[in-house]
Amino acid sequence: MSVVALTGPGEIEDDLAQLGVRFRLATSRRIFSFARAAAALPSRKSLQTAYCSGIQFRGLVRAEAARFNPDVVHFNVLRSTVDFDRFASIVRIVDLDDIRSDYYRQVASDHSLPSGRRAIARLERPRMKSREAALAASADAVLLSSPAEAIGARSYVIRTPMEFPGNTLNRQRTRSPNVLFVGKLDYAANVEAVLSFVREAWPAVIAADERARLHIVGAKPPDAIRSLVSESITVHADVPAVWPFYDEAAVAIVPVESATGVQMKLLQAFVARVPVVASPITAAQAGLKPGNGVLVAESGQAWANAVIRILRDQQLRAELVADAYEHVKPWAQDQVATALRSAYRAAVVSQESR
Repeated sequence: MSVVALTGPGEIEDDLAQLGVRFRLATSRRIFSFARAAAALPSRKSLQTAYCSGIQFRGLVRAEAARFNPDVVHFNVLRSTVDFDRFASIVRIVDLDDIRSDYYRQVASDHSLPSGRRAIARLERPRMKSREAALAASADAVLLSSPAEAIGARSYVIRTPMEFPGNTLNRQRTRSPNVLFVGKLDYAANVEAVLSFVREAWPAVIAADERARLHIVGAKPPDAIRSLVSESITVHADVPAVWPFYDEAAVAIVPVESATGVQMKLLQAFVARVPVVASPITAAQAGLKPGNGVLVAESGQAWANAVIRILRDQQLRAELVADAYEHVKPWAQDQVATALRSAYRAAVVSQESR
């Protein structure tokens, strides 16, 4: 196995070295990457693909392919497919992970975001959608993480493997009324989700149960998140592990409104046997219906009502947890590995039939 990647200094070298695989890394100064994206504006080319299509990266891909003579080229995410057509004679697998054009659709229609960001999303969405369709038609396999996002006959759901820590799963706990949010706090969608929940739902939760406590866990919280700290709200920044917080949680919330793929915070709660309240898009992307492993809420009052229901209803908690744990089992590492092997075998058959 050989890996060619476009990365920043020191970002993935240690991880690749631990895997024991050959790797070559390309770097690109942001000013040049942005210049390539700007130069693509008059065309119909994806701006993300243009951003990554530097001479060094393309040169490394071609040189390594010539040296390694691969049987399969696995493109990780759409923007890495800068030399996709060059490898038409061998098996080509594109790991889209999620449908980014749908993400740009969400951004373009979100009027709470800056107008410049929405304008870029309006430009990039049709370009990205066109590229996704072309890859789906040409690739021998397209890998996606969500069952809701299949495109084309050669799409395969390859879930992100989850850790199933036994000490978390088998413990019988009597929990305090702790409400938990886990997520990267330098990610705008997570920040807006937390701020919206605190503003629109949390006062009603506290009014119903003054013992309730909200724990916000994540890396790099901005000042807007840190300023939420109060008697009933605690921010835990840059923690070494999230599982201890799930151990103490009575309910987890996933109020993200802009999402593609399956939210890892949702799966973590399922694995930890913590009942969840989620936004409609979060549940849909995971292939869940309201009440089937998760409660779904939209308005602030609906969020408060759902959280309060779980805090008060032990039978509901048990039913949600049981359904959710059954739903998350396909994310176990052995099942993901089996699905990936099947997708690779199907890709080889596809290429041989061309």
